[in-house]
Amino acid sequence: MARVRPSVVKVITGSGSGSGVILEVDNRGAALVVTNYHVVDQGGAISVSVNDSTSYRAVFLGYDAGKDLAALEICCSNQFRATPLARTPVTAGESVFAMGYPLGINQASVTSGVVSRVQFDQARQRWIVQTDAPINPGNSGGPLLTLDAEVAGINTSALRHTPTGRTVEGFGFAVSADTVVGALPALKSGSIGAPPTPTATAVPRRAARERFGPVDGSLVDHDDGFIKEFRSGVSLHDFVAVAAFQNPSGGPRGQWDYGFLFRYSDQDRFHVLVVQGDGQWYHYLRMGDSDNDRLMDSGRVTGLKNKAGESNEIRLVAIGQHGLFYLNGKFISSLTLPVESEPGDVSVISGYYSDHLVAGRSTRFRGFRVSAPEFIGEESGELVHEDDGKIKSFRMLTTDVKDFIAEATFVNPYTQSIGNWSHGLLFRGAGRNKFQALAIKSDGTWRHFVRDGSTSLVHEENGRARVNPGSGGRNEIHLWAIGTTGLLYINGEFVGELNIGMGSAGGDVLVGAGFFKGDEIPGYITRFEGFRVWSLD
Repeated sequence: MARVRPSVVKVITGSGSGSGVILEVDNRGAALVVTNYHVVDQGGAISVSVNDSTSYRAVFLGYDAGKDLAALEICCSNQFRATPLARTPVTAGESVFAMGYPLGINQASVTSGVVSRVQFDQARQRWIVQTDAPINPGNSGGPLLTLDAEVAGINTSALRHTPTGRTVEGFGFAVSADTVVGALPALKSGSIGAPPTPTATAVPRRAARERFGPVDGSLVDHDDGFIKEFRSGVSLHDFVAVAAFQNPSGGPRGQWDYGFLFRYSDQDRFHVLVVQGDGQWYHYLRMGDSDNDRLMDSGRVTGLKNKAGESNEIRLVAIGQHGLFYLNGKFISSLTLPVESEPGDVSVISGYYSDHLVAGRSTRFRGFRVSAPEFIGEESGELVHEDDGKIKSFRMLTTDVKDFIAEATFVNPYTQSIGNWSHGLLFRGAGRNKFQALAIKSDGTWRHFVRDGSTSLVHEENGRARVNPGSGGRNEIHLWAIGTTGLLYINGEFVGELNIGMGSAGGDVLVGAGFFKGDEIPGYITRFEGFRVWSLD
């Protein structure tokens, strides 16, 4: 059993612990751990203790609740060892051993017995190995082993009493290796069950969204040529990722890098956004050969804190073919995300450049979190003009957001030869005369202004855009609002960066018309279509 021992691990969750076994180790040094679903079904953070000592944060890959199986990944070490699944089914009378962490002990134990029988569990569509090897609470998820040091099954339960209350002994059960072999591809891909998440407080009128974090941790340098990463385990195409990185000490001054690896579909298909200690940043796309990363975007950041021990917060927003990169709350650049990019994991990383690695040095990260944009809803309708000096508006179902994406298409009510018109968006609305607004006008200009409790403006900025001015003409407004920066697109063209750092921190998002005096003719209407809002909070 000595050669099996390194592969048997303790699985620790917020509600208890169980056992697991490493079945595979890839060329990165990442290990695939299989355990029982009931060991990890409460969601939340999961860690795996290897060799009764080193603890690794686990990424939840997938589960099959019916078969009571789950797959985790831990990364990375050249000390990980895998034990193979049995190549032939065990039979009654064979000697077997159960190994794991019963009753939450901190050192793996071994019990022995024989196979009593092998049977098919019709209700749960799995083969079960019954054994008299003692299996206690905490053994769940650990391996049932053959004399050839192969995994005959995954220990799952034991019968203590008959239905009438009589005490019984020697009735332990394991999910057979045959069943594990058949389930493994789906477990690894998450195609049967996505990782469970803890129950969250319900938000009225909003669908549940996929989230990870926030978590803190460290990325430790090893001189092995591999990028150092900590995965969220959240496979997304569109997301918001945030983390604060602490500059490492040790090694040549400024010789470090950190950032995000994202849309990771396999080890040779992903994006990387990385910031260097000298202030340079790069966005790469890898679509195959690791020696031919494609440079998509690059530049220099402003406001980088580059002394040892100082921290920098990086925020990355990826939506479709658009990406936004922020450093310490300041918008740095948009990113080019090709249409062929696939959904995938999001990780914090360091050591993208191998010459930046210093063995034993660590880069701490704090508050690493990832969330999918939350679709609030879609509306179409009409705004009826009245000569009353008030903005006509329509509120999306309760939004109350700070960071968001909003878009809407407006149909002009008449030509400018008949009269002036204006329409657009109101946002971060928090009460009477407390809001920000973005409007396009019939003269081909746009205006952004802020009110903070009165009819006077506390901020205003403007510019020109390609506006379709005719009666029935259609104009699309697309606004990204993140932190203190707004990015404005009109009819598909980027027209300006807005200062949205004043006024209320958050609030409702609305469509509106008649923003300025004289921009309404009673009896006319401004139609709006495809008014959509996504929360990025």
